[in-house]
Amino acid sequence: ISMLVKVSAVSLIAAVFGLCSGMFIGSGHDLIENIFENGNISILLLATVLIVRAVLLMAAGGIGITGGKFLPTLAIGAILGELSARLCIYIGLIDGEHRTVLLLLGVAAFLAARSKIPVVALCFSVEALCGFSNIAHFAVSIGISCLVVKLFEVKDFSETVIEKNKVKNKELCDTEVEL
Repeated sequence: ISMLVKVSAVSLIAAVFGLCSGMFIGSGHDLIENIFENGNISILLLATVLIVRAVLLMAAGGIGITGGKFLPTLAIGAILGELSARLCIYIGLIDGEHRTVLLLLGVAAFLAARSKIPVVALCFSVEALCGFSNIAHFAVSIGISCLVVKLFEVKDFSETVIEKNKVKNKELCDTEVEL
């Protein structure tokens, strides 16, 4: 399948979902603000946005085009944090007043897992909370997320594309050209 067809297909799918709602595409800034401020988005909508954003991010990375890395990662982390917070509140593990901390734990853990740079995620956490009061919680969640990624050896799609391109380039370089 040609690159043009692949890019067109991913772009068309993103456009269709983008026309349905801005939550599915873009940086996710408005989505993150809405989650942090209101927290009244339905669980079904959050799950749908999570699935669509994850699939679009994987599809874009899989074919080698940029689908965004940092901001979509924050949006997906915020959704995962919100879903986790709602579950913990429903079960009775935490009070509703700790929801924001759990949201930020989700963002930091997903950021660390996706970027594979735990120090950046920890610095983000300290900056987002304006202090060191919850740094131990963040360090534990970031450590667990990095451990899970390492155990399952989750490979970034862009790394796979880069490896494939290196093999193709090496084959091209090894081929003798006669003039």
